[in-house]
Amino acid sequence: MATRKVTRRGVKVIMWLFIIILIIFALIFLSVTFYPSIGRYPTRAMRAEYAQRTPYCVDGRFRNMNEYRTMSGNQSEKSGEHVQPTGQIPVIKRESIPPANETEPTITWLGHSSLLIQKGGMNILIDPIFSNIASPVSFVGSRRFSEIPITIESLPNIDVVLISHGHYDHLDYNSIRQMDEKVGQYLVPLGVEAYLMGWGVDESKITNMAWWEDAYINDVQFAFVPALHYAIRNPFKAGQTLWGGFVLNDGKYTSYFTGDCGYDEDIFIEIFNRYGAIDLFISDTGQYNVQWPQSHMNPKQAFMAAGDVHAKWVMPVHWGAFVISNHNWFDPPQLLVEQADGSSILIITPLIGEIVLYADIEKYRHKWWDGLE
Repeated sequence: MATRKVTRRGVKVIMWLFIIILIIFALIFLSVTFYPSIGRYPTRAMRAEYAQRTPYCVDGRFRNMNEYRTMSGNQSEKSGEHVQPTGQIPVIKRESIPPANETEPTITWLGHSSLLIQKGGMNILIDPIFSNIASPVSFVGSRRFSEIPITIESLPNIDVVLISHGHYDHLDYNSIRQMDEKVGQYLVPLGVEAYLMGWGVDESKITNMAWWEDAYINDVQFAFVPALHYAIRNPFKAGQTLWGGFVLNDGKYTSYFTGDCGYDEDIFIEIFNRYGAIDLFISDTGQYNVQWPQSHMNPKQAFMAAGDVHAKWVMPVHWGAFVISNHNWFDPPQLLVEQADGSSILIITPLIGEIVLYADIEKYRHKWWDGLE
C-alpha cells in the first residue's frame, strides 16, 4: 500500500509540474504575441502579396540573397577591456535643430544607428531610438551608455522616417508612439508596416518597400537596398519582416545607410552598379563578433565595403550607445580610421549630436575618443 501511495503521489507531482510548465509556456506565448512593444506581424494575405514583389519571400518568410548563418558557434574571440566607457562620453546636447537647407545636406548622429539627415529641404530621421534601453521591456536588455542629444519634443517636424528593420535597437515602440504626430511619412521594409499600424500609425503614412524598390519625395530618391542580416522581434515569427538599407540621392549627393549588414561583396557591387559612386557611406561598423560574423561588419569589412561602393566619405555607425557585442566601445571608429590610413577613402567621426554640414565635411575627422576608457 505504501508503494502504491508514493506512486500516486509521484504521478500527481509530475502532473502538476507538467501543468505549471504548460502555463509558463502559455504565458510566454501570450506575452510575445500580444505585448504591445513586440508588435503585430503581417497577416497571411500580406505575406502572399510580398511574395509577388520579391523572390526573397518564400513560404511567408524572407531570406538573404546569398547563404547566411545567424550564429557560427565560434567562441574563440577575446572580449575587449572597455566594452563600455567608464565615464560620460562627450555629447552635444541640443534644444533645437536648425531648418533643413534646400541645397547642402546635413547629417546629425544621434547615437548607435539613429541619424537625422537634412536633404532636399526635408528632415529625414533614420532608425530612431530615444529610449534608454534596447528591449521590449524596461528591466531587461542593453542600456544606453551615452546621453541622448535631443528629446523627441525638441525635434523639428519630420518629413520622412526610414526604418531599416525590426530589431529593438532600430525600431523602438515608445519612440514611434511619442513622435508619430510629428511624422509625415514612413518608409519601411515589407512587413514592418504591421508593427506601425498595430501601434496606431495611420496606414496612409506608411510605404512598405521590397529590395530595389524606389520612392521619390521632394525630388529625392529613396532606394531600399539589400543587406546581409535577418529580422526578428517575436521568436515564434522569425523572418516574417524584411531588412535592408537605404540609398538617398538628391541629384547632387548620394548617401547610403547600410542598416545592420554583414559583408557581402555581391550586394555592395550591385549597389554601385545601380546607383553609382557613393558620396557618404554610413556604415554598420559595430557590434560585430565571431559568433555572428555575417550579421555585422567589423571595421576591416566596412572599409572593404566602402571600396566596393566607391565611397568618398565613410561615417561609422552602430556604436556609441548600446553594448551588444564584446569589442571595445571605441574600436569601430578607431580601427576604421587605421584601415583607411593612406587610402583615398576618408572617414568622418562626428560627436553624437554634432551637425555635419556636407559642404564642410572634412572638419569632422577628430579622434574625440582618444584618452577615454
